[in-house]
Amino acid sequence: KLLVDFETRFTENGGQVLWARDADDACEMILKILIAEKTRNVMRSHSTILDEIGLNDLLEKKNICLVETNVSRFLLKAAGMKSYHPLSPAIHLSKEEMNDILAKNYKLKSDSTPKQMVNFVRHQVGKDSEGSEVCITGANFLLSDEGGVALTEKEGNILKSAARSRIHIVVAGIAKVIPSMHELGLLLPLLSSHATGQSMAAL
Repeated sequence: KLLVDFETRFTENGGQVLWARDADDACEMILKILIAEKTRNVMRSHSTILDEIGLNDLLEKKNICLVETNVSRFLLKAAGMKSYHPLSPAIHLSKEEMNDILAKNYKLKSDSTPKQMVNFVRHQVGKDSEGSEVCITGANFLLSDEGGVALTEKEGNILKSAARSRIHIVVAGIAKVIPSMHELGLLLPLLSSHATGQSMAAL
């Protein structure tokens, strides 16, 4: 019932819901949209479900440029590394190692502070995504009563990318659907305090 209600409200809000049976089905649907829109440059958020369906491999095979908006994933892509952890992809890298990656690939100074590195990545993400009209994200929650998508982040790049995109593709599983805004008020604080099991978030 919640899924049907969400689809009804989301459609009323001007969106379109596509039902995927599995990862291959989801990838095929995404690819059809990208081909129809003739896009060769796509922005994506850090989302475990996008990794689970193999989105990066799909886009790479189709020669579609992928812009990672997450700082950690941006660093890993620049270094040619795989994600180390589902929630904190670059948690295995020290500040000095991150600085070294940016220094080698973008000639950032070797003694940059974390703030300078984050600011640089945000600037580079904006530059790399110029002209991109498609943003692909996961969802923290799907609101059945509103037909809305709730997204949270700590860096600001996801919402910035989604806001500037003409097309926003959201990939989400059934577990993300909640009845109403009332539950969101309870779940968002829990998500904030228990998302990674850490007392402090990593870069």
